[in-house]
Amino acid sequence: MKESNLNSLIVSNFKQAGGFSYKIIDPQFTNDENQRFNLKRPFDGFAVLDSFQFFFETKMLRGYQAFPFQKLSEHQITNLCLINKNSVFTTPMIIVGIYLYRIGFDLFFIKPNMNAWEKRCSIVKNQLEELRERGLYLPLRKQTFDVLRIPAKIIEVRPYILKGRPRVMIIEEEEDDCAESLLQD
Repeated sequence: MKESNLNSLIVSNFKQAGGFSYKIIDPQFTNDENQRFNLKRPFDGFAVLDSFQFFFETKMLRGYQAFPFQKLSEHQITNLCLINKNSVFTTPMIIVGIYLYRIGFDLFFIKPNMNAWEKRCSIVKNQLEELRERGLYLPLRKQTFDVLRIPAKIIEVRPYILKGRPRVMIIEEEEDDCAESLLQD
């Protein structure tokens, strides 16, 4: 299973639920020395369902393990945070798909946080497992998941330092962490 397959499954689930969704196509590169610009996708895709607008970047992990925010490229996290900052009617998110062999995926929906990316933070394995126990994920089984439940499953994080290592804590209340520095060394 590849990340591109996961993106296709996400897009098809939005469409099956009656929404509109689109996976942004990867740019084709040539070996032409005259190519001046390196085109980059701002994120993986977007979807509109009922009154919700979603912009997403998808990352896949094979089994439960730490998710480092550095898996995101700078332009991806920047674009998601700009969407978060400039619109109250959209939901930018990082979809972390935990691939479970012969079972499917556990999907986590994380609000983008520039500070977590800049400080090289990770959501550690036991935090992901705890989020699963708390029901803050959606199972994707037999290529299907309930996209209507996404708004209730969005996870917010705040960076902090634990024993000299950057980590994130899961926060419950609604806060905008994309533009402000919350980390104190």
